[in-house]
Amino acid sequence: MKNALVILQEFSISASPTEAGVIRQILEDPAAAADCTIKELSEKTYTSQATIVRLCVKLGFSGYRDFRRALSGEVEVIKRTLREDVPEITRTDSLEEMAAKVTHMNIKSLEDTLHLVDLETLAQCVELIDGARTIGLFGVGAGLVVARDAYMKLLRSNKPCVFNDDWHNQRLQAQNLGREDLAILITYSGRTREVVECARILKGNGCPMVAITQNDSSPVAQLSTYNLYIPSNEQVLRSGAMASRMAQMNVIDILYTAYAYKRYDSFKQRLAETYIQKQ
Repeated sequence: MKNALVILQEFSISASPTEAGVIRQILEDPAAAADCTIKELSEKTYTSQATIVRLCVKLGFSGYRDFRRALSGEVEVIKRTLREDVPEITRTDSLEEMAAKVTHMNIKSLEDTLHLVDLETLAQCVELIDGARTIGLFGVGAGLVVARDAYMKLLRSNKPCVFNDDWHNQRLQAQNLGREDLAILITYSGRTREVVECARILKGNGCPMVAITQNDSSPVAQLSTYNLYIPSNEQVLRSGAMASRMAQMNVIDILYTAYAYKRYDSFKQRLAETYIQKQ
C-alpha cells in the first residue's frame, strides 16, 4: 500500500498554491480528511473536485477513492501506535523492567518501520543498487554503525562499495561519486551537518541517493532521490540511538535481501565463495 502521508509531504515541495492548500488541509488532520467525501474535501479547501482527482493521480493513485483508502489505512496505524504507548525507562526501574522496556521499544520500532515501507520506492531502490557502478555509504555516530553493517553485507555479494569511518574521507568519497553510482545515507534526524554536506555534494554530482531517515521534511530527505522512512519514536534518552538503529538496520536487511533474491543464482554462489570457515 502506498504511504499517502509520506507522498503528500514530499510532493508539497513542488505543489501549486491550490494543491498546497489541499495538502495542508489533509496533513493538519489526516483522520478528518480520511472521513471526507471528495465533495466535502473540495468544500473545505475551496477547490474543485477535478483538482483533487488530478492531485491524487499526480501522487500515483488511480483516483480519490484509491487515495482515501491508503490514507484511512495510515490513520488506523497512527491511532494504534498512539494507543500502544512505549513506556519510558526510569531511574527506579529494576533490571528486569529495563530489559522488558528496551525490548518492547525495539519491537515496536520494527513493526512501525514495516508500516512505513513503500513497496514501489523499495523496488526502485533495489534497482538502483543492482545497476550502480559503485555504492557509497554515508553516516556518522549511530548511522556509521549501520553503514558499516551494510558495507559488510555488500562485500559478501561482491558489489563494489566504499565506506569510510572518517567524515573527511566520506566527503572525498562523495566528491568521487557520480551519475552511474549510488549513495546510501543513514541519518535518523536527516539534519546531521556532515551528512547534509555530503548530500549536497552528491546532488551536485548528479549521484542518485537513497536516505534511510525519519519521516520528516529534513534537508537530507529533500535532497535524496528516494527516502526509506523509519519511525520518529526515539525516546529522550538516546544513549545509543537504540530504536532508530534497530529500524535502520532492519531497512538495510530488507534492501539486502531483496537485492540478493533479484540476483539469486550468482548471489548464492558468491555467499558460498566468501564464507569464512570457523575453527
